[in-house]
Amino acid sequence: MQVFRAGVKVFSFAVASSFVLYIARFVYLQYEYEMDDEFAQWGAADMVTLYMDNHNGEWPRSWDDLREFYDDGRSRIGGWSFEKYQSRVFIDFAVTAKELQELSFRPGPVGFNVIHARLTYTVYNPNETIRQYFQEKKQAHAEQPSVEATD
Repeated sequence: MQVFRAGVKVFSFAVASSFVLYIARFVYLQYEYEMDDEFAQWGAADMVTLYMDNHNGEWPRSWDDLREFYDDGRSRIGGWSFEKYQSRVFIDFAVTAKELQELSFRPGPVGFNVIHARLTYTVYNPNETIRQYFQEKKQAHAEQPSVEATD
């Protein structure tokens, strides 16, 4: 019985230590990377919307599609390689603009999570930027005067 109790104590200590280390790592990453990750997400949302503006509203298929905007300084982050940028920001390239456009008009919070930081939790929500992009495009299209055919 004593061996069992000792084992439980060791196990409990290991679990508690792991939890403390996990929390410490989370706090460190938040402190060290949060601001950069917010700017990087902002830049990613900007690059995606620029891509859609220049490619008939199509969602990019990969990071390669965004490379030209990164190279032009649109990432909002300085001193990072393109590879580091990709390692810090997730973009879901499997979705389509049509899917996101449909979700952009549903009431309530943003119904998709296609851009986010990989290492931290940040206040900035790049998905709200994408939703606003689709809403503004729809509003601009609705406000365009219709051309009537004349005889």
